[in-house]
Parts: sequence; structure tokens; C-alpha cells
Amino acid sequence: MDSNAFKFLHLTVFAIRLIRISVGGHEFCTTVDTLTQREPQSMVAAMFSGRHMVYKDPETGHVFVDRDGLHFRHILNWLRDGVAPNLSDSEYSELLREAEYYQLLGLVDKINEVLTKKEDEQVDSEFTRGEIIRCVQSSRRNFRGVNLSGLDLSKLDLSNMDLIYACLKNVNFSRAYLYQTAFQDADAEKAIFDNARMCRCNLTGANLRGARMVGANLQLAKLQGKYIVSFNLLSADLQYANLEIADLKNVNLEEANLEGANLKGAKMNNANLKGANLQYATLQNAVSGHEFVTTVDTVTNREPESMLAAMFSGRQTVNKDPEKGCVFVNGLSELERLELLQLLQEAKYYQLLGLVDKITENLSNVGLDYACLKNVNFSSAILGIKFQGSREFIGANLRGAHMSGANLRHAKLQGADLQYAELETVDLKKANLNGANLTNANLKGANLEGANMEGADLMGANFNKANLKGANLRYANLQYTLIGVLKGQ
Repeated sequence: MDSNAFKFLHLTVFAIRLIRISVGGHEFCTTVDTLTQREPQSMVAAMFSGRHMVYKDPETGHVFVDRDGLHFRHILNWLRDGVAPNLSDSEYSELLREAEYYQLLGLVDKINEVLTKKEDEQVDSEFTRGEIIRCVQSSRRNFRGVNLSGLDLSKLDLSNMDLIYACLKNVNFSRAYLYQTAFQDADAEKAIFDNARMCRCNLTGANLRGARMVGANLQLAKLQGKYIVSFNLLSADLQYANLEIADLKNVNLEEANLEGANLKGAKMNNANLKGANLQYATLQNAVSGHEFVTTVDTVTNREPESMLAAMFSGRQTVNKDPEKGCVFVNGLSELERLELLQLLQEAKYYQLLGLVDKITENLSNVGLDYACLKNVNFSSAILGIKFQGSREFIGANLRGAHMSGANLRHAKLQGADLQYAELETVDLKKANLNGANLTNANLKGANLEGANMEGADLMGANFNKANLKGANLRYANLQYTLIGVLKGQ
């Protein structure tokens, strides 16, 4: 046999020292090399190289650091990539304080360099505030494509104004009246909308990177688009707002009112939803934003009559990201993130028809990885959640929420309101449900192995075919509870 007939792949495996850190309650996972190599003389390097005493949580094993966890991700990204984040001036000041504490001199220099450069930049607006006021008084409402960057437009009545394609960088819209104002495809990077009245305004496709909307009223607004990144919606009113396929990664939605909002397909990874109201919100079919490279033959040859083949053979129109050229898949909502096709292929090979049906029918997930969900009101929300990171729902209102099939292993649900919640087949292994209210909840087929339900109210709950092996039911209210077939007992 020809000695070249077989080729072998040699892999060198390096040991990586992983470390889990809790910074002010925010949890991170990284490597010792990341923390020590870029700035070896820093306090961070000293802490994690063994030269400095650190405190470990005896329960989780996480190293605890009593600092602001909101900015620690920027610290980590600096240590990984050596690139300063794009932030507002106030956020830079906060990050500078953290960088000085950790003695990251390189990051300190970079932030000061950015701030100095910003001070040197001049505002190049085509209008002054006075000219805008005169235009409004003369009923001019069309400012499409105009450069208004840096202007102070606070407290003005700019309702029904056309700002499509306008340059609105660093514009101050605080307390402005923006009813039905059109912001489609506008560049509003780092604009300030604090306490602005923005009912029914259209922000579809707008660049809102680093923008701030603290206390803004966005009822029935449209915020669809891909540039809604790292901005502040603290206490914003987003009742029934349309946020379909919006990119809300790293967005601060603390105490925001999202009642009835459409978050279908939204990316909410690492978002802060602490205390937010998501009652009646729709969060199904979210897309995680993963990108894949393959060939047209691969997606068309095996099942030429499928929708997938039609999409990539030219027989059906597809949406392309104009920036990256990637094909955006939204029609395959039940098979989002094309990686599921690999699992589907295996399921068909093994003739696991039930698994095939499960993949095609029930995999609609919301991207809430590492989101802060303390005290969130999910009452009657449609979730279908699959988490990659934080599962913290302490005190959350999940009354009537639909979470069937969700992965909530090790979730923190102490004191959560789960009355009438649909939790069928949910994985709650080793979850903490201490004092939670599960009255009339449906937990049929749920995995509650090792779960802590001490003092929980389980009156009328359905545990038919649930796995309660090793579960702590001490002081729990089991009145009228439906146990049925109890596994593991």
C-alpha cells in the first residue's frame, strides 16, 4: 500500500489554567495567562500569579473581587486584545478609575489618549441650535441626511421631524419631544436621549452605539436594527416597543419597562435586565448571531427540495448583511444557528425521528447569555430560553411564563414568583428554589435532581414524571401537589 495513502493530523495539547472570577456579583471565566501576560506589573497580574492573597468563595470556588463588575469585561478585553472600548466620556471616567485601581498603566494611557483626542475634535454641524429653533417655528421638518453632530437640542419639540440618514453623533436630545420622529439609518452614536418622549419614533437601522436613553419614553417605538450596542436604557419605558431582531448585547435595561415588547429574534447577550418588566413580552426565536462558512453543494445536494436548498440555490430570496456579506437566516426560526443542522443530520442517520421532530419544533431560544436577570418581571412572557452563562433569577416575577424545555441547571431562583409557570421538561438540576412560589406551576417531566426547594410553595403544582431525586423539600407546601410517577424516590 502507498505510504502516502494516509495522512495523520498531529495535535499538540496545551494545558490551560482556567479561572472563574466574581467581580461585584458579575461572573467571568478567563485564563491565568490572559490576566498576567499583557501587564505583568499590574495588580491584576499580582492577584492571579500567586503574589497576592485572593479570596475564594467556598461555595462556588470563584475568586471574589469587590469592584464594579460592569466594567470588568472591558478590563478583560483590554488584557486579551490591547484595544480600548468605545464608550461615553462618563463611562471612560468610570473605567479609568477601575484601570487605576488595577494598576493597568497601559489601559490608563490609552483612555487618556482617547479622551484627549475627543477634546481636540471640533463639532462640524451644518446648523446651530438657534437655526434649528427657527426652522421648527417656520414648520420645516425635513432634515434628512443633514449633519447635526454635537448640537444641544434638549427640551425642543422635534416631533414628526425627518432625521433619516442624518448625522446625530453626540447630539443632546435630553427631555426633547420626539413623537413620531424618523431616525431610520441615522448615525446617533453616543447621542443622549435621557428622559426624552419618543413615543412611536422610528429608529430602525439607526446606529445607537454608546447612546443613552435613561428614563426615555419609547412606547410603541421601532428599534429594529443591528447597531443598538452597549447603550444605556436605564429605567426607559419601552411598552409594546418593536425590538425584533435588535442587537441588544451589553445594553443596560435595568428597571426598564418592556411590557408587551416584541423581542423576537433579539440578541440580549450580557444585557443588564435587573428589575426589568418583561410582562407579556415575546422573546421567542432569538438568533445568537453565529456565523458559519460552508459550500453551496453542502446545503443543496442532500435535500434539494428543502427550504435550505431553495435559499442557497437562487430559487428563493435571501437577506444579506450589507456590511459582512453574510446571509441572514430568520425564516428557519425553529432551526436557527445553522449548527443545529449537524445535530439534525446525526438524528436522521440514527433514525431518531422523535429527536428530529424535537429539533424542528421546539428550538426557539432567546440570546440572554450572561444577562443580569435579578428581579425581572417575566410575567406571562413567552421565553423558551437556553442559557450559556448566568442563570440568576433571584426574586424575578415569572408568573405564567412559558419556559418549557429550558436549561436552568444551577439556576438561582430564590424567592422567584413562578405561579402558573409552564416548566414542562425544564432542567432544574441543583437549582436553588428556596422560598420560591410554584403554586399551580406545571413541572411535568422536569429534572429537579438535587434542587433546593426548602420552604417553597408547591401547592397544586404538577410534578407528574418529574425527577425529584435528592431534592430538598423541607418545609415546602405540598398541598394538592400532583406527583404522579415520581422518579428517583
